[in-house]
Amino acid sequence: MATKHWILFLAILAIATCLRLHNLRVWALNNDEIAEVTWASGTLRELFKEVREDTVHPPLDYLLQHALTRLGVAEWARRLPYVIAGILTIAFAGLLGNWWHSPRAGLAGAFLLAISPIHVRYSQEVRPYATGIAFLVGALVALELYAMSRRRPWAIAWFVLVLLAGGTLYLAGMVAGVASIGRIFLDRDDRLR
Repeated sequence: MATKHWILFLAILAIATCLRLHNLRVWALNNDEIAEVTWASGTLRELFKEVREDTVHPPLDYLLQHALTRLGVAEWARRLPYVIAGILTIAFAGLLGNWWHSPRAGLAGAFLLAISPIHVRYSQEVRPYATGIAFLVGALVALELYAMSRRRPWAIAWFVLVLLAGGTLYLAGMVAGVASIGRIFLDRDDRLR
């Protein structure tokens, strides 16, 4: 990307950050967030018992909340990892748009995601959605970086990010795997043999 595109990209990330931090301290935890924090506040044994009985989400997000409980963070600070994940998703989406189509496409995609009300909301909730999607899109970025550089650390990062996506949100792991297979298939005769 040219310098002007990088400046616009950073401005979009700044807008995204402001939107996701706005009113972060105002809301109390909602019902689902309270359940997640409550499950995470006990012992690890109790946490895994709840996760096994619930069977809705994998344990990685609950483990994150367990660690935050042990650190004694404020209620609003529990949302910061999801804010960061939302911003990373926007950055990753912008890079993918740039690589797959053009700098303008990357900027447009990043901007639309940055101002999307539903993405802003999910980037502020103590739920696994923002982190799962960040790992998913991050896996695709790592795969692209591997295709461009042929460096093994990017392949390892891709594999780890697919696992993290699946460990956070089952659907994100499945989509990361399927999208990666599709990407590898499309480029199987060239950079991703």
